[in-house]
Amino acid sequence: MISNKVFILCIALCLELTFILPINETKNFTDVQAQHTEGNTLYVGGSGPKNYTNIQDAIDAAFTGYIIYVYEGIYNENIRVDKSLQLIGENRNSTIIDGGGKRDVVRIMADGVILMGFTIQHGGSHFGSAGGIRFDSSSYSIISNNIIAGNELYGIWVLENASSYTTISHNIISNNGDNEYGGFNIWLYQSSYNTISNNSIQNGKGYGLGICFWSTHTTVRGNIISGNNLEGIKSRYGFNNRIYENTIKNNNYFGIRFLNASANNIVEHNNFINNTPLNAFFTIQDINSLNQWDENYWDNPNILLKPVIGCIRFRGINRDMVGFPWLNFDCHPLAEPYE
Repeated sequence: MISNKVFILCIALCLELTFILPINETKNFTDVQAQHTEGNTLYVGGSGPKNYTNIQDAIDAAFTGYIIYVYEGIYNENIRVDKSLQLIGENRNSTIIDGGGKRDVVRIMADGVILMGFTIQHGGSHFGSAGGIRFDSSSYSIISNNIIAGNELYGIWVLENASSYTTISHNIISNNGDNEYGGFNIWLYQSSYNTISNNSIQNGKGYGLGICFWSTHTTVRGNIISGNNLEGIKSRYGFNNRIYENTIKNNNYFGIRFLNASANNIVEHNNFINNTPLNAFFTIQDINSLNQWDENYWDNPNILLKPVIGCIRFRGINRDMVGFPWLNFDCHPLAEPYE
């Protein structure tokens, strides 16, 4: 298991080094296919030996460590990945997995899964309880260079402590959520040590959250988080997370909000632009619960301390929660947007 985890971490590092592409750039993964031997690669949508019509059939036939290469096309499926595999789409704009509004489009239930080069769309259910990609007891997995859009409840959901060390990078994640049931573009629920980097995370509907996390030790870096119906980033019980080098703009409630005693988070080198009514807000329950704000750009040039408005809450005489205004400070606000 340790050697497998080391291998997956190496793959994640390679992705960060080699996928330094503009977010909107499309990459064809034929070169990835060519690197693998015939013995451990299955194909979907092509012709000849080792080809399958459905992605799920190829998954069922594969052994741990196999590569499944999927040619362009529309695949009306809800797939379950229960072994460590690489699923590679030919082109993320034209290799489409459509969930048909039935269930999660992709449910990942094994460690070390790599998914790249797809459009993931139309996940959902009659009760608004499903979405695009769901991690269920999966760690050390990678979601990269996909379009994840138009799903009912969430784009990506990383579920509870059994799913950690997930890398989500270089994806377009947009228009997920539903006005009736709410919605999240990315939802990290009681999950730790994840990395969200270089994604476009936009136009979340319903609850309209770009990223919502109840997690620790998560890195959020280099993303464009914009146009979400409620908040760009929302943290509940989030501790020891680092949020840096993001552009967080034009979100309709807050750019970032820390709630429920979220503390010991680092927020630095971000651009906060035109989030209404506030670029940032926090709630704490202890005067020693601090978040670090440093060298962010706050809509307008700042040369002095930039106050970050928040609230401190504690239980009153009748054990009701009582709140008072509180401030944090960015001690080195930027005069120009961070580049």
